[in-house]
Amino acid sequence: MFERHTQSCIRLAASIRFNSENRQHLLSLCLYCSVIELCPSLVILIQRGEFIGLPHLIRSMYEASIDLANALKNPEYFESLYAGYLAKLIGVMQQAHDSAAPGFITATGSIEAIRSFLKEKKKELAALKKAGHEPLQIGQRFEIAVGNQEYLSAYAYLCGYAHNDIAALEARHLRKCEDGDVKLIVFEEIGAQNETHLIDLANTVLLGASGRTHRFFESDDAVEIDSLVQELNAFREQWPAEKESR
Repeated sequence: MFERHTQSCIRLAASIRFNSENRQHLLSLCLYCSVIELCPSLVILIQRGEFIGLPHLIRSMYEASIDLANALKNPEYFESLYAGYLAKLIGVMQQAHDSAAPGFITATGSIEAIRSFLKEKKKELAALKKAGHEPLQIGQRFEIAVGNQEYLSAYAYLCGYAHNDIAALEARHLRKCEDGDVKLIVFEEIGAQNETHLIDLANTVLLGASGRTHRFFESDDAVEIDSLVQELNAFREQWPAEKESR
């Protein structure tokens, strides 16, 4: 089903009409493209049974879909994303300046060139902040788009696979043996239930982003997206876990 839904969403994306001079339109469609272009890779991993790679791609899709939701609601959301970009850029360039990294100095011409660049970008960031466009962390972006429940549940679940913190590494790769020794695990199957949840989450993110985008641009194909959502919901009703919970 996910493969078919992916093909449908890619096909229907071609019908979206937009204003190429409208920054909100361009940002929103770039974010939507970031969602749908990852789906064929997910399909390949699913077909090959390589499910351990899914959380990394779905996490990127999820973040893009959250930014998409915010961009569609707020014509000035670009400024917040740009402020975040500037903050990261300034941080990197400041480290290069402070350490006098030879590679950066060679690329920019001189330490004076880095100082001039930093001065310009800091001024630009300050102007954005003064206008109320602060850089937003991922949790804040979730809060604006859908509240923090998804950030604390589905997104946190994906991060458990994608992050390289100690807890995630131990959960994925270490098992304590009965004799007290430790076994190193790689390519462990994540289980049928987790596989199903990941595919469902990918489909939910895809269809949610597609529905929001087609409705915003007043596309006639929003109806077809809605039918795909109904199909997914009907399929969920057949899951044993869903039946047992009722």
